[in-house]
Amino acid sequence: KGMLMETAAHSHPPEASRQGSAPWLILALMILAAPLFLGMPLTNDAVFFDLQTRLFSQGNVPYRDILEPNWPGVFWVHQLVRGCCGRSSEALRAFDLICLVYCCGMSRQLAIRSGASHRGANWLVLAFTAFYLGCTEWCHCQRDFWLLAPILTATWLRLFRVGRAMSPVAYILLAISEGATWGAAVWLKPYSGLVALTAGITSWPLIPRGRKTLDVVATILGGTAGLFSGYLWLRQTGAL
Repeated sequence: KGMLMETAAHSHPPEASRQGSAPWLILALMILAAPLFLGMPLTNDAVFFDLQTRLFSQGNVPYRDILEPNWPGVFWVHQLVRGCCGRSSEALRAFDLICLVYCCGMSRQLAIRSGASHRGANWLVLAFTAFYLGCTEWCHCQRDFWLLAPILTATWLRLFRVGRAMSPVAYILLAISEGATWGAAVWLKPYSGLVALTAGITSWPLIPRGRKTLDVVATILGGTAGLFSGYLWLRQTGAL
């Protein structure tokens, strides 16, 4: 019995020993690179969106009084960050860093759920972190990266429920939440709708037969709610 227990302990090492050295390397990288990252200047795009939020606070109407060829999602993000954290460049870059941490965490969860080991998922996070912190400043504080947060969230909500036994009410609420998250992503960049469609098609075989119609209806309902909320904002502010 003692030999069997010892063999089992060696074949299933503790969680801490399975993490590898990647977590310590991630911590060292963040300690070294985060101060430099926060001190870098903002690009023209970020400064322009900041100008839009300032003009909006002075009574100007987006799209009518302020030139903007993009959908208003990035304007909403800047409005939220500036309203809560002030107008310093460090505040916006701190938000960008928070998004990086969140996206790394979500990527790690999705990698493990897809069959990766904890050690492999940690090395994925290290590569993700090193790549983003080492990118040119034109890649930072951009909606292209912020878009990854709702996409990963919606994907996690889908994978969390499709292969799990739960009550119909909980399933519907998760499906509506996923759809609303996709709808929010569309306001940042419309092509995220194609990502949502791809996620729906590829995960279709995983959905139980009795819940396929329910899944589609609830997800579309949530997406419509997310899109309609943005439409109401545009109409209320006169930007439509």
